[in-house]
Amino acid sequence: MQAEQTGERSNVTPVRHYESGPMNVAYIVGSFPHVSETFIVNQIVGMAARGHDVHVFTTVPTVIGGIPTGVQRYRLLEHTHSLYGPRNPFIRLIKVTGLMISQGWRVPRLVLRALNVMRYGRVAASLGLLIAGLTLLRQQRTHAYDVIHCQFGTYGEAALRLREIGAITGRLVTSFRGFDATKYLRTNPHAYDALFRTGDLFLPVSQSLADRLVATGCVRAKIVVLHSGIECGKFRYIERRLIEGEPVRILMIGRLTEKKGIVYAIQAVARVIASGRNLSFTIVGEGPLRAELQRLIEELGVSESVKLIGWRTHEEVVGLIESAHVLLAPSVTGTDGDEEGIPNSVKEAMATGMPVVSTSHGGIPELVEDGVSGYLVAERDVEAMADRLRQLIDRPQAWAAMGRAARMRVLAEFDTEKLNDELERLYVALVEKSK
Repeated sequence: MQAEQTGERSNVTPVRHYESGPMNVAYIVGSFPHVSETFIVNQIVGMAARGHDVHVFTTVPTVIGGIPTGVQRYRLLEHTHSLYGPRNPFIRLIKVTGLMISQGWRVPRLVLRALNVMRYGRVAASLGLLIAGLTLLRQQRTHAYDVIHCQFGTYGEAALRLREIGAITGRLVTSFRGFDATKYLRTNPHAYDALFRTGDLFLPVSQSLADRLVATGCVRAKIVVLHSGIECGKFRYIERRLIEGEPVRILMIGRLTEKKGIVYAIQAVARVIASGRNLSFTIVGEGPLRAELQRLIEELGVSESVKLIGWRTHEEVVGLIESAHVLLAPSVTGTDGDEEGIPNSVKEAMATGMPVVSTSHGGIPELVEDGVSGYLVAERDVEAMADRLRQLIDRPQAWAAMGRAARMRVLAEFDTEKLNDELERLYVALVEKSK
């Protein structure tokens, strides 16, 4: 297939320049770089590639494994700071002492506010808020952040506390990616009330999450849906064909948790096997349900065809995607209210031209067009899922058209470069608005 047909584009990012110069952008994340959060890494790297001064503040200890190329290229680890400091009490005290000597004496009001246990509870009592406040203030003295971007709603709460004690200024942007707008809000329905009032911009990754935010009290005018992107240039188009006599290779990728719907996938595949179809089903991922799922596989008598292969590196996952024929993504709403945004594994599979069988869950219908790029069934509908799998297995001649439609959808709406261009425009609009 020619480049213009598959939508290939260069992945070389031009550096942007504005009359006002590069922006100073602070990101508040969990750990960085996180191997399962490539969408966050790509977003941060994208802003550094566009010439902006980027700093990353982590809220939990970072475990460094393989360091992505973009993180190395822009030396982002040199600009990554632990927000709440070490967990060891003795080392923590040393950290606080150093910060008080270098910064704290200059800002007594900030120190007193950060130690307000009545208002801020445990994060103040543990000195975490004080460490975070002084750490950010020290960086902001030299960088004067234009934008503070929190990569989950819960980190938006943290940034709001830091703004209240006087540790940060700048426009406050918060992304919502799934649990933070579903499960978390179910148990903490008023958690974001103050954030919605004073935050500047909210970026849910799907329209379904945007609707949740509005229903919870966020002003729609502050919301822009910004999908999480993938690096489309890293995924080559492969037209799926079935060689006579070989099994149809079905793939699923995700943590072994309730909301991934793996129980229903195994049950559906077992029904398809029982109907005489020749297939293999590979499940990639680890999680708390592994033992339960393995028992189910054995009870259904499909151990020869259904395999739990555990965690794999991203490179290995890409290899599995390229060799598979169909992706199964049976996400469901968990009993605790947890929902997906739009799973990256579905985007990546579709980017290679793979048809998908998924559920009408969360933001998935914003990606998978039923009957065009794949099939959608209701959550937990095992028979409907099995029926759609049988249709795909019996009609391999339909795979190519579905695969082309799948790839074009991802290239049009989920390409990291395009989405980072949009994010940059949103940042600039916020900064210009504040002048």
